[in-house]
Amino acid sequence: MRIGLISDTHNVLRPQVIELLKTCDEIWHAGDFCEPEIWEALNALKPLRGVQGNNDEDPFFERLPTVSEFVCGGLQIALAHNRRSLDCMRADLKIFGHSHQLCDEQLNTVRWLNPGSCGRKRFNLELTMMILTIQDQKLQVERIDLSR
Repeated sequence: MRIGLISDTHNVLRPQVIELLKTCDEIWHAGDFCEPEIWEALNALKPLRGVQGNNDEDPFFERLPTVSEFVCGGLQIALAHNRRSLDCMRADLKIFGHSHQLCDEQLNTVRWLNPGSCGRKRFNLELTMMILTIQDQKLQVERIDLSR
């Protein structure tokens, strides 16, 4: 399974991001779509899983969970916009957004990922996303710098 992992699009879908997402089986979005049109465009592209972010104020997003738990490739996954929402969750892989800053860290048995932001540039942070490959309970992470 090849997953396009994005967050904090803030109503921006860059052509480079769309092209990368076309190579994936699914898209997982860690919140802050901002407008329903972004959800709809991504969902039309590939199967989409997402959570509500702090800037997803349109009533459309009330149907999205703030935390999503699921299994993929034998791994227990928890997805949320805010990292603190995942602290008490039991998962092999915890994915979050919000900070706009790419993060890939292993803490004990848990892998924590934040794809950063592929939407609007914030402060001096790079625009980033990730491509995940999950197979046989193994995870491969490709970090993508969109600023180049």
